[in-house]
Amino acid sequence: METLTQYSPLSMQGRVPTLHDSRCYRLSRHVQLRPEHDGFVAESLITGHCERLPNAASVRLLLSLMDPAQPGALLAPLDARRASVVRTFLGRCLEGGLITEIADDGTADEDGILSLAHWEPHDLAFHLRSRKGRNPRPVGATWHLADRLPAEDARRPEHGSVLGTIPLDKPDLDRLKAQDWTLTRALEERRSRYSIAPLSLQALAHLLFRCCRVTAARKEAMAGGVLRKVHPSGGSLHSLELYVVANRCIGLARGGYRYDPFAHTLVWLRQDDPDMIELLRDAQTATRDLKDLPSVLLIVASRFRRVTRKYQSLAYHVILQEVGTLYQTIYLVSQTLGLAVSALGAGDSDRFARVFNTDFFAESSQVTGHHDQRKLGTVG
Repeated sequence: METLTQYSPLSMQGRVPTLHDSRCYRLSRHVQLRPEHDGFVAESLITGHCERLPNAASVRLLLSLMDPAQPGALLAPLDARRASVVRTFLGRCLEGGLITEIADDGTADEDGILSLAHWEPHDLAFHLRSRKGRNPRPVGATWHLADRLPAEDARRPEHGSVLGTIPLDKPDLDRLKAQDWTLTRALEERRSRYSIAPLSLQALAHLLFRCCRVTAARKEAMAGGVLRKVHPSGGSLHSLELYVVANRCIGLARGGYRYDPFAHTLVWLRQDDPDMIELLRDAQTATRDLKDLPSVLLIVASRFRRVTRKYQSLAYHVILQEVGTLYQTIYLVSQTLGLAVSALGAGDSDRFARVFNTDFFAESSQVTGHHDQRKLGTVG
């Protein structure tokens, strides 16, 4: 295991951490313990230090410091050889940030690092493991799963029953190029806006065409094909799928749909039901400003394997970056179409999987947003 002791929080404060038998230490609050190979690994989310725990005794020793303890008390029952091994182990844990010293007033040494106060454990783990530096694992396009997992086709195959397919209207792009808003105007006037006015199917169709359609595709066996859309994607893999929950969409039955970016159609997957209403209700609650359920809910999901086969450590990071580019694209195009749009930061991935019959770990919802019509000029 690679040890990154140069990033010890104590070292960053100008002190080299030294283990003392008579002082108290406890397990850091920023440690993750996970099974790996034939044992366990303890990893500090502060330093990136990984300590291999090859047997149950080493796991018990580390966990014994969940409550403050003195090394002298832990070493006293041991013979000289075993005590030396344990002392060395505890010293590495201290240098690597796995354990922290406890002062007489009960505060931990790591508590003095103010910049840690704003981190939740899962966010800190995600930040550390998706970047180079304190991450001991390879980062980048290593294709580390290519020999274990087959490539997924760029075009999503249908699973289960389909209620129908709805062809969508296409905007006149040549006319729009001559008459559309300037990029500067769209950027400057872009806002999250809230409305419960019905949305027309034509406006939804034009939004999807301009934001989400496939503009070019290329066969590439290693990746299952790569795509071009109007927004960028890491490695041109475009793992994102867009689902539509229609509530008040003129010309479209209430229900759940998936947008096919190749054919520019909506694939009708689900009729209106209580679970779908709850998806809409969650969106309404998240906005805090809607007086009723949103007219149309767009749910962005990812087929993770499209990205995880290629990118190691930063795959989820790459997916979220693509979500951001899609969000901005939807915002800007909605502004020019006169649509009220509000991006939502969370959602119920379990309910999404039930409604649209997807595997939670293979294709799961990332983020959501709602759309409604508003009066900003001509739509279409």
